[in-house]
Amino acid sequence: MNNITQSNQIIGSKHTSINPVTINVENKPVFSPRLSKNQPFYLTFKINKCLSSVILFLILIITVLTCLLIVNVRNHSSSNDTHRLEIISQQNQQITSLRNQLDQINESLSRRFAFDSIENFISNLLDRSLFRPGLKFGLDDDDSGYFDDSNLRNFTCSHYLNEIDVQADREGMESYKFKYKLDSDSSSTITSYLHGNEDTDHVGSVSFHGEKIVKVEGLRFRKMIPNLNGTKITKTIITNLVFTAESGMKSSVHTNRDSLDFQESFHGFHLGYVTGKKNDNYINQIQFFWRRN
Repeated sequence: MNNITQSNQIIGSKHTSINPVTINVENKPVFSPRLSKNQPFYLTFKINKCLSSVILFLILIITVLTCLLIVNVRNHSSSNDTHRLEIISQQNQQITSLRNQLDQINESLSRRFAFDSIENFISNLLDRSLFRPGLKFGLDDDDSGYFDDSNLRNFTCSHYLNEIDVQADREGMESYKFKYKLDSDSSSTITSYLHGNEDTDHVGSVSFHGEKIVKVEGLRFRKMIPNLNGTKITKTIITNLVFTAESGMKSSVHTNRDSLDFQESFHGFHLGYVTGKKNDNYINQIQFFWRRN
């Protein structure tokens, strides 16, 4: 009891020599078990939120770029259409200009030469030329060789066809040898090669005795000919030629004069020479050149 009383007295007394006690509490984080468990979920949420923002931003950029591309394509297409229309308009203007120029040339030629059209002008030029080419009768056979009697030795532009030698095979397909003469020199007759088959019989000759031939008729005969491989091909054969002179005289030595399917004559012209295509057996194509009277 005495000790307790003394202690109380000491505490209750005002002693200044007693030092106060200071307690320092450290500011350390306090972790709870519950917070540690929710921390991974929180981090995942943060990451997903950031990724979502990035994806939305990329989608926005792609959308904007797509819109810009569409606008650019439309503008480019519109520009191309405009350019195309400009080109078409320029071409139409050029065509119109060319037509106007042709009309002016046509009108100028018509006034100068008193022709109604370019066609009449060309026709008049042919009429004024020394020789006028006729049509090509028959087919242009690649297997045939070309002949031109105006290339015969000593042939001149004054020669004209006046005599025909005719040969024919058993089927009546004819081959021809043409003779050309001069009015100034009856001895200067030029004879062509035989146009056709050499192994044929001579039918006869026709001479017009200096008369000019003014009309030609003939037949384009279609014949089946055996080929080397055993097949048959169709060939065109020029045969049954009929010549008419100024007096109306006709050649008459032909084996068959029926079914003639072409004729040719030009006013103011007589027959000058013959060209065409032939093989070893027949004439496949023939063309007559007419000389001005």
